Amino acid sequence: MQFRFGAKSDFIILAMLATAVCLSAPSASATTVTLTGSFDGLPVIDSLPDYQYAVIDAYRPSTGTRITTEGMLVDGAIAIDLEPDVYNISLVVGATPFNGRTAAAPGDLRVSRPGIDVPSSGPFEVPVTLFYAVHLTSPYDNGEPWNGNILNCPSGPPVSPGFTLTWDPVPKVTSYRVQVSHRTCDELVESVFIETTETTIEVTINPMTGSELNIKIDGISDRGNQVVTSPRMVYLDAQNDSMELHFTETSTRTVRSTDSLTAIQVARAPGVGTSFWTSDLTLSNPTDDPVTATLVFTPRGADGSLTYETATLDLPAGATRTVRDVLGSLFGQTTAAGSLELAPRALQAWVRTSTPAGGGSYGQGYPMMAADDTRVLSLDENPRIATGGVVRGTARTNLALAELWGIESTIRVRLLDRDGLELGATQRTLRPFENIQINDIVRDLAGGSAELTEGRVTLEVLSGDGRVAAALSIVDNDSDDPTTVVLEPF
Repeated sequence: MQFRFGAKSDFIILAMLATAVCLSAPSASATTVTLTGSFDGLPVIDSLPDYQYAVIDAYRPSTGTRITTEGMLVDGAIAIDLEPDVYNISLVVGATPFNGRTAAAPGDLRVSRPGIDVPSSGPFEVPVTLFYAVHLTSPYDNGEPWNGNILNCPSGPPVSPGFTLTWDPVPKVTSYRVQVSHRTCDELVESVFIETTETTIEVTINPMTGSELNIKIDGISDRGNQVVTSPRMVYLDAQNDSMELHFTETSTRTVRSTDSLTAIQVARAPGVGTSFWTSDLTLSNPTDDPVTATLVFTPRGADGSLTYETATLDLPAGATRTVRDVLGSLFGQTTAAGSLELAPRALQAWVRTSTPAGGGSYGQGYPMMAADDTRVLSLDENPRIATGGVVRGTARTNLALAELWGIESTIRVRLLDRDGLELGATQRTLRPFENIQINDIVRDLAGGSAELTEGRVTLEVLSGDGRVAAALSIVDNDSDDPTTVVLEPF
């Protein structure tokens, strides 16, 4: 692995090298170094009184060693004992214990001070100004590792040439200044500054101005102070103090369409035991004119803006046609599952997924849903949806989710018992047109031995402008016969 220097050298963090060094304990001749932190021009205890936990990381370049100290702030300060030498010192302050963590997470306060010359006698006091580590939520969540590299070109995870950048509000901040820097692999092309009082902006990339992006968010408090910094973000090959992205060419798939219908589950795949599930699609053209239906299949777990297959089918006026095993016959799939989008909306459609059993067959139907359906989860119109009937015991319950709008969305899934007590929760981010299934949701959220005779599941939008449809598949454990239950707004 090599570091790629040049135009990006200011952005590369050599934090990976820290894994090669060991911790060192100070000697009896150590000097007590006290760091006193302020935020927004005030002591931390005055500006953010809940931020009482702190960790100091002191790296000693001359020996390649580091010392860390974790504890509570005392009068807004924390101390560490260091032998006389030059150190690179970082301080992170948070509202919860660090438990061995030294890097800042979103929502922490942080500062790094290189070249601190610790004298041979003390006490030695270092006042520092702390900055809030902003929490980016879209197009990626920087609270999680980013699926991209930064030491090679192109850097960071991919985004489309037009995407939405969102972040959580920062305490004390009244306005933000976003710097979007366009780069090629070797040099900076231009920087664009966007000022806003909101926590979301639309970013449009011109491929002619460079294929890579570096994004920084500054926040100005009501006292006029710059109080925001990016937290260290973890990539596949390194860590970095800025948001690295690169654009990828978008497909021609239409986003934000209300002229289509989607079945959130179709399959051509084996199930429990000897079952093998296939999906039949029935189409009707109620109009007085012939219509060409366009079908789009998105494999489960894929970014549907980049990975999908299309097929067309002609329907005469007033005609009805059934396509048996639609994934095999129209899309040539041997084993697959996912969602199926149909346009135009003037057509009517039904999907039944079934398996041979007992001399006949059993199965379930999934409704075709539009992005503006009242049962679809969306931040502006239906921020919460739910349904009852969740069980585990004589039956098991799966949850199917599909994004219909072509825009990423992050949701929280909660499992509740008969009295409304939460048994478990999870957070899921669906990429554009992505569909997923949480199998045996009671076991997944409440634990492997959990049983539930009466319960419900709720979904809530946390961020993003996507639109998500959801349905339960309640499967009898004796017969493996499933029933579909669609989630509704509440």
